[in-house]
Amino acid sequence: MMNTQLAERQEWTQADTVAVLGTSMVPVMNDAGMIIVHAEGDSMEPHIRTGDVLVVDPTQTEPTRAAVYLLGYGEHGYKFNRIERDPRDGTLTVRCDNKYYTDFEGVPRENVNIVGRVVGTYRKE
Repeated sequence: MMNTQLAERQEWTQADTVAVLGTSMVPVMNDAGMIIVHAEGDSMEPHIRTGDVLVVDPTQTEPTRAAVYLLGYGEHGYKFNRIERDPRDGTLTVRCDNKYYTDFEGVPRENVNIVGRVVGTYRKE
């Protein structure tokens, strides 16, 4: 449903988002409180590609299920990663969908700055 809404309002997404410049991606919040971001890079391919517009819900910062989240890396900017929580000890596995990137397992929750969960995508074909 979110994909259709974004496709119908393409002029809105172009006006209210900012392009990603390497790791200095700057998210923009829209009137609904969602963060809108253009993706760049290949770490999440094939599921997220350069140029995709992603909608992030900043109220969903606790990984209760495996999903893609926007993470803040301080002065290194922002990145999208798939996060899974280990139910045994609460540590996180931070993954890239691209198999050529390294996963990080056993990461303490307090070491991960989760900005929000990706709740929608838009890809211009």
